[in-house]
Amino acid sequence: MESIHGRLEKEQVTFMIEFIGAAAGILAVTGVLLNNRRLRICFIFWMISNFLSALIHIGAGIWSLAARDLIFLVLTVEGWFLWKGKIRDIEEIEKENEKLKR
Repeated sequence: MESIHGRLEKEQVTFMIEFIGAAAGILAVTGVLLNNRRLRICFIFWMISNFLSALIHIGAGIWSLAARDLIFLVLTVEGWFLWKGKIRDIEEIEKENEKLKR
């Protein structure tokens, strides 16, 4: 039979996993919304989301999902650096398009 202390501890762990998972999901959706607006900060949201998801999957021993999360994390770091110059290029293109419309 499980003690009250053991059951409470298990419920707290479950709550924390659910909370971290929900936070990771919210961060991921926020990252997508920012990406849709071509804002480079989207990668920061995705980095945090992927890191949190990786922690959950590593803790649960779900190695294939943990590997996926870590790959996505590496890709978000790459995207952060690749978009550094591209955002400026997009802004310049938009300014040129505005000049052409006049």
